[in-house]
Amino acid sequence: MDNILLVFLNDLDNVNEFNKIIDKFAENKYAMYLLDNIKEDEYFSMDDLPQLVEFYKNQHDNVNKVVVLSNSRDLIFSWYRCYNSVVDDFIYFIDEDDKNYFHSKNRHFDFFHNLSEFNEVKEETINGRIYLNINFTNYNRIIDFLIQDNNFIYFNSLNKYDFIKCETDKKSISKKYIFNEYEYNFEIDSIKDIETINVSKTNKKELKISNCFLQEILECIYIIPYLTVYFYKSKQQIFTDLLLLIYKGLKKDKKQYQEEIFEYLFSYMNNHDADFKEKIYISSLLVMIHGENEKLTEFMMKTLLEDEEYIEYHYEIVANLMFYHTNENLKKHDSYEIDRRKIIDKLAKNNKTKLCLDNGRIGENDIKRIAIVTDQLLSMYHSPTRWTINFVKSIKNKYSDVEISIIVEDNLYCKRVEKLMPYFYTSTESIDCKLMHKAELLNYDVDIYYSDNNTSRSEKLSKTIKRIEDFRPNVIFYNTPISLSVMSLIDYYPVVYMSYNDFNFTIPSHIYLERNKLAVIKENEKCNLIDMNNVYEYNPITSQLNPAVSKNEDIKSKYKRPEFGISDKDFVMVTVGNRLDGEISNEFIDMVVEFMKDKDEVKWILVGNCQLPYLKNKYYSVFLKKVIKINYEYDLFALYEICDIYLNPIRTTGGGSINRAMYKGLPIVISSNHSDSINYVGFENTCGYELSDLEKEMYKMYTNKDYREIKGMIMQERFNMYLSKRDEYMEQLWLYFNKAIFNFRNKVEKKEG
Repeated sequence: MDNILLVFLNDLDNVNEFNKIIDKFAENKYAMYLLDNIKEDEYFSMDDLPQLVEFYKNQHDNVNKVVVLSNSRDLIFSWYRCYNSVVDDFIYFIDEDDKNYFHSKNRHFDFFHNLSEFNEVKEETINGRIYLNINFTNYNRIIDFLIQDNNFIYFNSLNKYDFIKCETDKKSISKKYIFNEYEYNFEIDSIKDIETINVSKTNKKELKISNCFLQEILECIYIIPYLTVYFYKSKQQIFTDLLLLIYKGLKKDKKQYQEEIFEYLFSYMNNHDADFKEKIYISSLLVMIHGENEKLTEFMMKTLLEDEEYIEYHYEIVANLMFYHTNENLKKHDSYEIDRRKIIDKLAKNNKTKLCLDNGRIGENDIKRIAIVTDQLLSMYHSPTRWTINFVKSIKNKYSDVEISIIVEDNLYCKRVEKLMPYFYTSTESIDCKLMHKAELLNYDVDIYYSDNNTSRSEKLSKTIKRIEDFRPNVIFYNTPISLSVMSLIDYYPVVYMSYNDFNFTIPSHIYLERNKLAVIKENEKCNLIDMNNVYEYNPITSQLNPAVSKNEDIKSKYKRPEFGISDKDFVMVTVGNRLDGEISNEFIDMVVEFMKDKDEVKWILVGNCQLPYLKNKYYSVFLKKVIKINYEYDLFALYEICDIYLNPIRTTGGGSINRAMYKGLPIVISSNHSDSINYVGFENTCGYELSDLEKEMYKMYTNKDYREIKGMIMQERFNMYLSKRDEYMEQLWLYFNKAIFNFRNKVEKKEG
């Protein structure tokens, strides 16, 4: 069967792009017929289309479809309406300008203008779409029209065009339009089915944001890359908010289109002279649909390294990359740690604070003052906060004469970057929880300094450094891998890093205390940034796990299973985490659902502020019947009492909630892959590296109550063993502090020598 292309040109400008399109039709063996300079052709009339189509169809024995292409905007748009059923497909070639066919002096100009503006188009029968050669060079010539009254639903990108398939089976309809009390008839021979449409004059059209708009955008994904750029350039918050909704919709329901949109916009950022702000703006949206692509991280890092104009935003962007890695599974490229060190070093050096090395201070042998630098201090239900506070308590319980100053940098308070990054994370200000911290440390003589978030990044850093300088610590002990104050002070103080749940290759420290030294060695092979002789494996359990210790952790009376829709006979699994959306993979969900689906008595409690769209969308009935979702649980100890096992996804974090489960004697189902919990649980108590190994262990726990009880007792014994070593852990810490002082002195002496 033959395919026919009829081309109607009006003063063509963009010849090269036009020829490329024609070549594609030629490759698909189209019979092509050209009518050039139609505006100057006195024998041509817009209502000739049905006769021309019939004429060229008669030149062929068997026709599959007829396609009409024109660079004349008002002509092709009018044809699309009044002769919709005459032609199979319409193509509008976006030229250097609209190349309109109808002259303003034509007595019927107003009618055709309003027709081509799609006034009342929703009132008539329209099949198929107009295909556009839309790209980032010409989109601005058509985008305003597309978004008005959701006109984009009548269009598609020519890149999506199927040259062979005839997609629509159009019913032949003659059209009659009534405009200014005149009738305009577009009859098709022998077709008596006539549709009447009243057309009004053009009014000022605006973008109407509604649920309908959002839903239709997600069905017309071709326009999303152009809307992204267009809305960015508009600089209006309402459009940024709309883009967030669009990308959240893509993330939730349109996974099949994510890679396509990602690649198209990624190419745009690399090839269309996007500036720093535009690159970061678009990148933050692409994080939501990145498909675990490491090149986005590399691109953002490269953008930061090359920029010197917007340095005031750099730190918040780096902080948000940490959020993207943990919450969105954004992959790190091979040189990520090297790049991050360069950025943090640059930002630290950008600070103008003058520091003086005090050799007298270096000579002190006793550890009298410790500055503990942390990202943030929030409520005691915030695991890192609880970890920091209780670590301070453990130090003071062992070494009561030591002065401690907690320096809260509020590194994750990122409000400055709000207008630059549509999709960004910011914490609350730590100082908002000041009274809670004061109450928690009431019986401990501990100073807390909250960084000033109301100043510039540089001034905030200067004030923080001065506070540390005034305290004159013998050692700086920190747990944030992106501390600008610590990076600024590494040449002036002994520095000890202790991992909470992340490696630190960013700040060169005198001693590193890591959860898993083998994992650090493996990661360091990629970047070779730290001296492994200064890395020690250190896994303390502090008093944080004793529920009687924390004044703000009121233990409720026991929960009862019926309160959660659980019976006494049910087998209850629990998973807890702050970042479950990023930590629970689709494959893990598939495995758990496969385990649960034929077992009516199996329930899964998920604790954490997560959405898990894959679970909800693919396994909606399972989600409704078997999953209990809790956004936040203030009393994990009470919750664990009604659970049978703790189910840990394959992740590197989760230690806080797992340690608490161990305290309550809950069996832990955990893989043998690296995580911050393996040293507590014991490698011998892990169940293998594959999801199938986890499923086997779950089944064994489910079918064998005695085995489950033994595993629970082992977990409780291991917890008690670690807890009994609290004094020993503090003594070890003091040894590491002294090692740091020794390494620091050697470094200073080498410089002076």
